Amino acid sequence: LLSLRLNAQVTEQMTLEKMRFNILKIDKAIKSTKSKIKRIRDAQFLPDLYLTLAELYVTKSKFRYALKIAENDDNPLDELDFTFEKRLKQESIDTYDLLIDKFPKYRDRDKAIFFKAHEQRELGLLNEMVGTYNVLTREYPKSPFWSESQIIIGDYYFNQRKKVDFAKEVYERILKKPLSAFTPLAYYKIGWCYINQGKFFKAFSSFEKVLLKFKKVNLLDLPKNLRKISTDLCVFLSVLLRQLRRY
Repeated sequence: LLSLRLNAQVTEQMTLEKMRFNILKIDKAIKSTKSKIKRIRDAQFLPDLYLTLAELYVTKSKFRYALKIAENDDNPLDELDFTFEKRLKQESIDTYDLLIDKFPKYRDRDKAIFFKAHEQRELGLLNEMVGTYNVLTREYPKSPFWSESQIIIGDYYFNQRKKVDFAKEVYERILKKPLSAFTPLAYYKIGWCYINQGKFFKAFSSFEKVLLKFKKVNLLDLPKNLRKISTDLCVFLSVLLRQLRRY
């Protein structure tokens, strides 16, 4: 339900007419892209077209979700039928699959794998999502999506599977990489793993490293959805550690 609300927020400033107009534009773009895929003679441009098509399905799905919510704003979200919107997301996944399987040397194949996993996550296909992120981290250790994928995998094992020890191992993989904006976030996640293990002094040390590492990285390198979270963490941990040092 949270992802549905976020999708709705993206378009909350739009009128219903504007959303419907945008959906019509996307439909035309989908039709045009499909036509280009059928007519294109130079195969080197095909993967770009498939990536575009998948992203169009995703965008249309977001607008359709938002439109349905706006048209039924008096109804609880869990009473709305999002079958068609979910089908669009599945079409995007199928298109990513086609691209991933058919073009193993495509320069943005890691991006397609990452986006596919995101859509699986949106559909609640968490086991499949983890499998997809694992493919990315295994095949593309230098991908710009590698660290974020590890964070999501770790969160899955921490939150859904309650496998704290394994989640900590996943977060620690990020610490073996060069310092990045994900490093302090990994330390924060590891700190909570220690708390769940009852290792409070190690948790305290890990939280201290969060603040130390944050000073050395640029939060703008994080995805937008993680920037504010990381900023809030800094404020929270600064207050928490200051209080704990008194004891």
